[in-house]
Parts: sequence; structure tokens; C-alpha cells
Amino acid sequence: MHWYVYFGAFVMLMLIGCKDPNSRKNAGSPDASRDNSKDSTEIMAVLRGEYKAYFEKDYEAWASKFVHKDYLRYWGFWEGYPEKIRQYNTWKELDDDKKKRMAGETKAYWDENNPGMEMRDINLQIRGDVAWITFNAISRDQKTGAFLGESLETKILERIDGSWKIAYLNFLFLPMAEK
Repeated sequence: MHWYVYFGAFVMLMLIGCKDPNSRKNAGSPDASRDNSKDSTEIMAVLRGEYKAYFEKDYEAWASKFVHKDYLRYWGFWEGYPEKIRQYNTWKELDDDKKKRMAGETKAYWDENNPGMEMRDINLQIRGDVAWITFNAISRDQKTGAFLGESLETKILERIDGSWKIAYLNFLFLPMAEK
């Protein structure tokens, strides 16, 4: 048989096994005793906190949202990057770069009631101590409300010592007309 037959069977098994996260509760999964709504709230707080801390250039608060391990990955595409795609393949790479960047950038305007980012089409899946989320992030200028662009994002989080941390972040920033 060809590899694509095996790959197709693998994809089908993954799709069957990754339906609604609540459907696994009936199958005796480890998630059965967990409160997914509590986890969801905590995960969303991590994501919003990471965005706010970066915007405010609060390095310590920002860094606290991430896994500080060599398996961390942070990849992003933005037309404004000179290299177009920026990648960090360990916590140290990300840490070294962001620490320098945040120290050199001025603190941005911040309005707590108007964060300038809206998350749409959220798909959050929680499996024990690992969760992944995909969403569209709509960016706006906080002062004027002008549409800046849309980002397609994926984040994988891991529960470490009871706290959710980002282990993988990927974004594709696509400046486009507002829908």
C-alpha cells in the first residue's frame, strides 16, 4: 500500500477521536473529573495576559505565560518582518530576543476597556494537561479603532504545576480589508 492510504487512515482516526472535548467524558477519559469551564477561563486569561503584557512591554508578566523549555516553538508570519517569517525554536531564543526588544521599545498606549484585539472563531480543545486553541485575532488601533489586520493563530498550552503555559505559538498576520 502507498503511504497516503496509511496517512488517510491516521487522519480519520484522529478526526474520530477529536470530536467535542466533552464527548470524551462519557468514555472514562482522564478529563471526566476536570472542570473544563475552569480550564477554559484560565487559558483565556493566559492568552489575554500574554497580549497585554507584550503590549505594555512588561517583560516579567509576558515571560510568565510561556513554558521555559527547549521544546517551546514560536513561529510567525508578518509582512512587516524583514525576513517575513520569524521563528524561535527554544525558550532561550525567544527569551533573548524579546527581552532586548521589550527593553528597547517604548511602552504603547493601553486602554484596558479597549485592548485592540478581538478573538473570533475560537476552537479550544482541552485534553488533560494539554490544550490547543485556534482563532482569528482582529487587530485595531486602540485610539482610533481603525482596523489593522487579521491574524490566524494557533497556540498549544501545557499545564505545569497547576498553571497553563504557552508551549507553541504560531500566527499568520494577514493585513486585509475588514469583513
